[in-house]
Amino acid sequence: MQLGDTYSMLGQVEKSIGCYEEGLKIQIQALGETDARVGETCRYLAEAHVQAMQFDKAEELCKKTLEIHHAHREPASLEEAADRRLMALVCEAEGDYEAALEHLVLATMAMIANGQENEVAAFDVRIGNHVFMTGKLLESKSYCENAPRIFAKPAPGITAEEIAGGLTEISAIYESVDEPQEALKLLQRAMKLLEDKPGLQSTIAGIEARMGVMFYILGRYEEARKSFESAVAKLRDSGERKSAFFGVVLNQMGLACVQLFKIDEAGELFEEARAILEQECGPCHQDTLGVYSNLAATYDAMGRVEDAIGILEYVLKLKEEKLGIANPDFKMRRVGWLSS
Repeated sequence: MQLGDTYSMLGQVEKSIGCYEEGLKIQIQALGETDARVGETCRYLAEAHVQAMQFDKAEELCKKTLEIHHAHREPASLEEAADRRLMALVCEAEGDYEAALEHLVLATMAMIANGQENEVAAFDVRIGNHVFMTGKLLESKSYCENAPRIFAKPAPGITAEEIAGGLTEISAIYESVDEPQEALKLLQRAMKLLEDKPGLQSTIAGIEARMGVMFYILGRYEEARKSFESAVAKLRDSGERKSAFFGVVLNQMGLACVQLFKIDEAGELFEEARAILEQECGPCHQDTLGVYSNLAATYDAMGRVEDAIGILEYVLKLKEEKLGIANPDFKMRRVGWLSS
């Protein structure tokens, strides 16, 4: 078993699996198939199979581990919680989100029963994500409502970055159920945790960009512009000025400027966004096409009608090449553009 641990630490997963399998055989011969120590070895072996992405074998071993622990432990033990966490990971990898959700809920209940409430926050986030994956949005939100309260009193060893990441994940769920105000509050909490941390400029910029979107949805356009502006400055400083994400943030900032009637500034932002997204995503990408549309409308508002028409004709040509003139979607879009 120790040799298997050594191979595992060295990243030699196949060799570690071989050692664990030999150790398991010896244990079963000496102790019997239902001994608690056999259960622990089954879990080690299951974890190794997960690392090797051999999920069928991992699932079999997880089931065996649960059976053994049920025979030797009280219901809802910490051992069962650990087993179910691993089982949830396996089910998630296999795309069985309903089963993963069930194991996560049971693991959470076991941890609460053993007085480990402070460690449940991350579980609530994962449960919320899995409920979201099953399409039950409101139920997903209800699971995530507990996590922020627990994050307020984190367990020792949990870093500010981990808490901020959890809050950001929860905010995405609130955004998906059309509660931008709650999403914004969580993003602001995440920002406060990270604002004094060095080396996290890109992470903070991502949160600020999300905050900008929430401000925009809420109609708070000046605050949206300021959030996007701060995110853009950080991305420039961190060397991400040519990334697709940077182009998207520029486009979003441009939209906020339009709402504030800062048309010239919006035009400059859309032009820079277009150059970046054409390079990084190509002219036919949805984000690039969105910038073309925004830039054409901005040129029109600036009185640059010929430039606006030139962009729309270029987009029309792209659509014709991509969809073909016989495509009904192309025909409808062409009529709309020509009549606008």
